[in-house]
Amino acid sequence: NTKKLNKKYGSIHNVGKQKAPAIFTSTVFYPPWAYIPSVIGVLIAKLSHLPLIWYVYLCRICSLLAWIAITAIAIRLMPSGKWLLVTIALLPTSLTQAATISADGLVNGLSWLIIALTLAIIAKQVRLRWSILGVLTFLMVYLSIIKESYWLIALFPFVVPISLFKTRLQGIVWRSVSAIGLAIALVWFTINSTKKVSNVVLTPTIGVNVNTKAQMHYLVHHLMAFTIRALWQPFTKSFDTIYLGIVGIYTNRLIYLSILIIGLLFFALYWGTRNTEWVPAFSRYRRRLALVAALIIVGTYLLIATSFYLTETSVGAAAINSIYGRYFLPLLPLLAVFPMAFRQKHYAATALTVYVPVIISIIALASTIMSIQ
Repeated sequence: NTKKLNKKYGSIHNVGKQKAPAIFTSTVFYPPWAYIPSVIGVLIAKLSHLPLIWYVYLCRICSLLAWIAITAIAIRLMPSGKWLLVTIALLPTSLTQAATISADGLVNGLSWLIIALTLAIIAKQVRLRWSILGVLTFLMVYLSIIKESYWLIALFPFVVPISLFKTRLQGIVWRSVSAIGLAIALVWFTINSTKKVSNVVLTPTIGVNVNTKAQMHYLVHHLMAFTIRALWQPFTKSFDTIYLGIVGIYTNRLIYLSILIIGLLFFALYWGTRNTEWVPAFSRYRRRLALVAALIIVGTYLLIATSFYLTETSVGAAAINSIYGRYFLPLLPLLAVFPMAFRQKHYAATALTVYVPVIISIIALASTIMSIQ
């Protein structure tokens, strides 16, 4: 347990010195079911009596295979914007997260699958049978009890209009059951995870006074001020990692990649968005889709910001620490909603071949300079 690990490893780097209390930072609130693919790898290695290193390899391989399967289904279901989702899935950080022993790959895959399945239902490419509704509810609940910050994505299927259900009663029953199930799962998960993380500092930093309870008290009394700061912070120099994170969707820190590679990745995402065709079935619901997608994007950002404000930022600090671009990977497919729901204007070939690469290069250069500073 944590106490034994602290006692054993608390002074591992201070040989000959008196032991001091240390926080075991790997203690986090990710539940065991977030590691099901990795557990399969452990079981295979254990039953095969393989060396210890193979436990790591097989955990990574099984996590990657599970992510590939989920992502492939999501790409197949996307009514349009398949290349955008392919591009997002092939970003360096997407692949890195998919092949690690963590909850991140599963969160990305489940989020993309929920978004793709919901859009496919609205596009009338998937019929609303009870089996489909059952799978959708399972995915929603599963995502909401892996990471709290992404439960808004789990609510996205509620955007499906009642008119698309076989009967009005079917729609009401499914929405009611799913809403109750999500509420129970979310409350239960929040209570349990709060108890575990309340006294844990995920990334202890010298000079940073992290106190979750005191920070919560501060938030309750300064909620509006915090919200304004969080929304404005990505546009200021005080954001420790968001400048890196904006384009660091590809990597935790922009300076790990060259300007050329960043430019190519930007162009790939742009090209994927431009090849996202308008879906006629979305026209009737375009305002609803655009509003819900925007609210989920902004709301999820605020949830992520709040999470790191509570666990990795000094009490009452004006800036939020430790937010990286990879945390926004689950949200990226929602960007496809806008070109799908609204007709796109066809720009001249000159604009595509000249202006876009120039703009991308300028953004990449500016981002690199800011990150180095």
